[in-house]
Amino acid sequence: MIHFNRFCFILTAGSLHMLAGCDSGPLMQPVAGTVSYHGERLKFGNVMFQHASGGQPSTAAIQPDGSFVLTTHGAGEGVRVGPHRVRITCFEGNNPDRPNTLGSGEKVMGKSLIPSRYNSFGGSGLKVIVEAGEDQRFDFELTD
Repeated sequence: MIHFNRFCFILTAGSLHMLAGCDSGPLMQPVAGTVSYHGERLKFGNVMFQHASGGQPSTAAIQPDGSFVLTTHGAGEGVRVGPHRVRITCFEGNNPDRPNTLGSGEKVMGKSLIPSRYNSFGGSGLKVIVEAGEDQRFDFELTD
């Protein structure tokens, strides 16, 4: 009986130790929004949020209605809470209605349909703070 009780104690203690070591990771928050240029919503492209501390950016494809929903690793994960730099791209090659490959199958991005400064985190000048709590919404109106 003593051996059984000792076994149960060790098993329970080990399980609690493993649970205590589990890290829930950074706080994530759902983020959505729209992107417009010259008053018209973009119909395709990509939006990326880069947390100030680095790490993998959260990305979203811009939908035909100009909307986006950001994820980090999988659907519905959202964005890390805190300050972010934003990058937005919209290249001819992203247009789902046009072929974007050469005869060799090599992908062709073509020219940017928005000012090129938005193509980089450092150059875009777009910054947001994602807060915990309610779903976050960011609508971007790009200018020349």
